[in-house]
Amino acid sequence: MPSCLFIVSIVVEVKKKEKSVRAMTRGLEGEEILYREKPNRFLYALRYPLVPILGLLILAFLVFLKEVLSAEMVRATLPPWGTLVIKVLLSPLWAAGFVMAFGFPLANLVESSRVAYTVTDRRIVIEKGLFRRRVFEVFVSRVAGVEARESLIVPGSGKVSILVSRGSPGSPFYMRKFPAEKFRGPVIYALHGVRDVSRMRIAIEEALLAPPEKREGGISHQTA
Repeated sequence: MPSCLFIVSIVVEVKKKEKSVRAMTRGLEGEEILYREKPNRFLYALRYPLVPILGLLILAFLVFLKEVLSAEMVRATLPPWGTLVIKVLLSPLWAAGFVMAFGFPLANLVESSRVAYTVTDRRIVIEKGLFRRRVFEVFVSRVAGVEARESLIVPGSGKVSILVSRGSPGSPFYMRKFPAEKFRGPVIYALHGVRDVSRMRIAIEEALLAPPEKREGGISHQTA
């Protein structure tokens, strides 16, 4: 019986991986996939580390303030309703501190299961979305530079920043439903939690060396 359950669990896991691969390669027929991976969930959850740090600082300050207000000397100087009013006024700060310290990383952790990075010989595809699937594509003809930064916590993994050149009048592509010509300068897009930053950077550089006919295109943004 345990062996049967083990085999069933393996089959289910394989089916999940096959479904994930099909979803990640949808719409990429005829293109050579140079890099395809889901992000490191831990690094993606902490992609904006200053937010939870600030939340923890707010909570620490509130705990300190609570201890001060509970002191006998302070309570003696306040009117009977003073402590209650202060607690009511500070309740939004408590909520903000908990959301920033724990809610924000938890939401990123849940979203990380729906994020995928794909680099082909023609474009870079980013799939993400906590509630709705969004697909963001950058054709390599628009990539002006690539920067890879390794994480100190997880060696080899980290963030890859892509410098995308601005759109020109008459460009047929759109990003976030705004015409590309409204952009007046290069745009930097960060891919957080990349499992192998060196391999992704090499894949993008390899795509930049592809023939010009494969690199035609721009930027597109889709929501499903």
